[in-house]
Amino acid sequence: MISERALKRECSPAILSRARKVAFGGDRLHARRCRYDGSQTVLRAKVDATYSWDDAYRTSVVIDEEDDVLVDYDCNCPAARRFVGPCKHAIALVLDVNDRPDEYEGHDASTHLST
Repeated sequence: MISERALKRECSPAILSRARKVAFGGDRLHARRCRYDGSQTVLRAKVDATYSWDDAYRTSVVIDEEDDVLVDYDCNCPAARRFVGPCKHAIALVLDVNDRPDEYEGHDASTHLST
């Protein structure tokens, strides 16, 4: 889990707002996975496209829970290729794991710092 404050450092208020709609607007994240690499948590999921019913973007983020930072991110959506910074899908992935960590394959509550 990383804080809202950390997410606000990484993206604009508009991206954070759009990410909240993706994360909390229905079951739009699938194939959620989590693995641990030292102090870093690697998250992956397929995130449904906003304007298409048959597209899902491969999204991944690396967070450092101890330092409360987003270390890396990747998404194959058009916005991720066009703009600097994390897209709404990457931020939605972080918001989702903060809210529902047990839905991530590989999640270990004893490793997760929020426990």
